[in-house]
Amino acid sequence: MKRRLLLKLGLVALLGAALFVVWLWWTEPRTGICRYTASRIEVGMTEEEVVELIGVPPKDYCTKKRPWSNGQRRISRMSEV
Repeated sequence: MKRRLLLKLGLVALLGAALFVVWLWWTEPRTGICRYTASRIEVGMTEEEVVELIGVPPKDYCTKKRPWSNGQRRISRMSEV
């Protein structure tokens, strides 16, 4: 009897944790910033065209502060280094 109760409580806790993870994933803010939209940005586009393509205004959308970034916003390719 006690073993069944613990099993049921464990399953309910597991279900609750799974639902919580799904809720966090579902409510995560979505921006249009991804590899696909970044690949569609072309040289010579105006800022308004880029904002229209991505769907969000320019801003720092990082969720964490990167200790190695030291405020630099330029991304360079390895071939340019």
